[in-house]
This record gives sequence, structure tokens and C-alpha cells, in this order.
Amino acid sequence: MKTGSISTAAQQLYVSQPTVSRLLSDLELSTGLKLFDRRQGKIDVRPEAFAFYEGVEKVFLGANYLRRVAEEIRNDIGVRLRVGAFPAFGLTLMPEIIATFHGDFPKASFALTVATSPSLSESVASGTTDIVVVAGTPNLPGTEIMRHFSAPCMCILKADDPLAAQDGIDLHGFAKRNIIWLNSHSNVESALRRSVQIDTISSAGSLYVNLADTACRLVAMGLGIGVIDPVTALSLPVQNLVVRRLQPEVKFEFSILCSEKLVLSPAAKSFLARVATKCEEVERQSSVQPV
Repeated sequence: MKTGSISTAAQQLYVSQPTVSRLLSDLELSTGLKLFDRRQGKIDVRPEAFAFYEGVEKVFLGANYLRRVAEEIRNDIGVRLRVGAFPAFGLTLMPEIIATFHGDFPKASFALTVATSPSLSESVASGTTDIVVVAGTPNLPGTEIMRHFSAPCMCILKADDPLAAQDGIDLHGFAKRNIIWLNSHSNVESALRRSVQIDTISSAGSLYVNLADTACRLVAMGLGIGVIDPVTALSLPVQNLVVRRLQPEVKFEFSILCSEKLVLSPAAKSFLARVATKCEEVERQSSVQPV
């Protein structure tokens, strides 16, 4: 197929021309296919040969792949981590974690998924993801909470908002303003409603968005005051916004979730430790009064 000539193929294989001719005849006999038309030492490739050759190539590629995997396992470099994080963490902090990890484990490979916490939790339970950072403390069969963290929820306002002059924001002071919630963190709204009896305040209404980034942009456009997670508050994606603490304080819970079947290699343990360190930083930095 590659040389178009039986004699040239024989030279490249370091065998005789009759040997190659016999091998081709045996192949055609065993497959029941006529693969080539022969003429004076040359061969014309038939359509059947093209189709059969494609299948042969796939077999060789598969064999080469398995050999490469075996070599990686022997050399302890076949580390493959399937990780994930809820959007605020995955878009801001996880790339930094992966970059530093890659410096120490340059041959490790990653599959990073940024998705909602319920989706990530289910992926760990089903065994399709190894390590994830999720909002809340999910308890699903086949999963294990490796570490649990909490940090205060934050309020975001436009920098020129009169309420921005305050150190802390009491939701009772919103005075007919829209409140922008993250509907993926409904536990935050529930906790706030219980804490400050939000149903009794005279807000203009509630807006629900899927991503904290969207909430920030809506606030910047003057559509209301946002209540967001502390991860997004530490790295505001929009300019001319300020972060203020909510009063009373309401905690945002988040966890590192792993598959119960995950065997922690030295590389996986190192990655897990880096994620935990970054989560601890979120807790520590959020305890400082934002400005």
C-alpha cells in the first residue's frame, strides 16, 4: 500500500520478492478479498484494499497506544486526573492550582470540568470524575468529603452606591432595591431569609442568575445589589464594584469531594493538598473586611 511495488516492499522488509508475493496471496486467501491487481511487478490497489488497510491501521495504532500506556505505568508517569470545580472556583482558582502542579508533575495529564455543583457531585458518584470542589456538603453514595470549608457570603454594589460607604450591609437597608441571587446557591438565600427575615423587607424584587459573573455584571449595570459567594468576591470580574460584608454573617459552605474508589497516587495527593491550601486561603482572606 505504501510503496506501490512488491519489489520495493520486499527491500524495505529485508525479505525476498517471492516471500512478499506469497504473503499477499495468503492474505487474500484468508480474507476472501482480492486486494491488488498485479502487472509486471507493480500493483494496482483495489477499493477492497483501501478499506482493509484502514482497519489494519487502527489495529496497529491501538497496539502502539497500549504499549505507550504500559511504558508510562512502568515509569510512573501515567498520572491522569479528572478534576472539576463549581464555576467561581474553576474559572479563577483552579487554573492557578493546575499551573503550579504541572511545574512539579509536567507529565501528568488533566481533564478539567467546570460545572454546577450537583452535576459535579453526580460525576464523582458515577466514577467519571476523581476530585472536585463543590458548593455545599453533598452526601452521595460512592463519594467522600475530603475537606469542608466555609467563608462568609458577600454583598456587591456599584462603587458610587450610597450604601458602599458602609462597612457592612444589612439587608433591611436595601429600601426597595432589587436583590440578585445565585440560584445555584439557593441555600444562601434560604439562610439569609431565616437570619434577617428578608420576606418582611420592602425590596423591589429578586433576580436569579446562574453565575456569579453574571450577577456582578448586572450590578454594574445598575440592576440591583448582589449576594455572591466569597470566591467570586475575592476576584471580582467587573470593575467599579465594591465588596461589603453582610450583616448578620451568613456562611457559604464548600467542600472537596472525591470518589471512594480513587487510589491516591503521590501526584494525586499533591494535587489534593494544593486544592485544600487554596480553599484555606479563601477562608482566611474572606475573614478580612473587604474594601
